[in-house]
Amino acid sequence: MHINTTHTVNMTTAVPTFQLICLAADVYPEPNYSWHNVTCDNGYNHNTCTFTPGPEEHYTHPICTAERPDIPPYGKKIAKYESPPLKLTYEAKVAAMTINAAEGTFTVNGEDYANLSLVCTAHGRPLPTELKVTKLGNDDFTITTTTIEKGNWSVEAAVTLSDIQCRDMGTYSCTAHNGVGQPDTESIMLNVRCKT
Repeated sequence: MHINTTHTVNMTTAVPTFQLICLAADVYPEPNYSWHNVTCDNGYNHNTCTFTPGPEEHYTHPICTAERPDIPPYGKKIAKYESPPLKLTYEAKVAAMTINAAEGTFTVNGEDYANLSLVCTAHGRPLPTELKVTKLGNDDFTITTTTIEKGNWSVEAAVTLSDIQCRDMGTYSCTAHNGVGQPDTESIMLNVRCKT
C-alpha cells in the first residue's frame, strides 16, 4: 500500500487529493478490499481510496484489509496494510464571527444593550493560539486575545464590547494565523440605532 505523494503535506491554498493503493499480490479470485481510519471519496470497497484530508486526519494511519470472498462463511482476511502516518499542516481559517451568537449584520438600539459579546471561531493545524479583532477605520481598536480550544481542531476567542454607544457602530474583523500560508480574516457589521 502506498500514497502517491509525500506524507507531510502543507495544506495552503489548495487541498490536494491523495490516492491510496492497496494490492494483495498473487491472490485469486480478486479479494474484497476495505478501508479504515480514512474517508474515501470513491467508497470503501475498492483497492484504491481517493480522499481529501482535513485537519482531523493529522497523524492517522490509513488501513486497508483484503479478504478472500470465496472462503465461507464470511471470507478470510489475507492481508492488512497500514500506511505511514499522515502529517498535515492546515492554514488557519476563520469559520465564524458572531455578535451575541448571531451572524451577519447585528442591529441594536444603543440604550437596550450594555454589553455585546463578539465571538470568533477558527480552525487549523497547528491550532491558532491567538486571534486578532480589529475595527475598520479605528486603529486604536485592536485586541489580540488568547484562544480556547473547542475540539474538532477549532478554537474560539471572545471580546466584550461594553457600554454600547453610537461610536461603536462599524465593521469588526477577526484575523487568524498559525504560521501556515496567509492570515485569514472575516468581518461582521454592528449597526447601532442612535437617539437623535
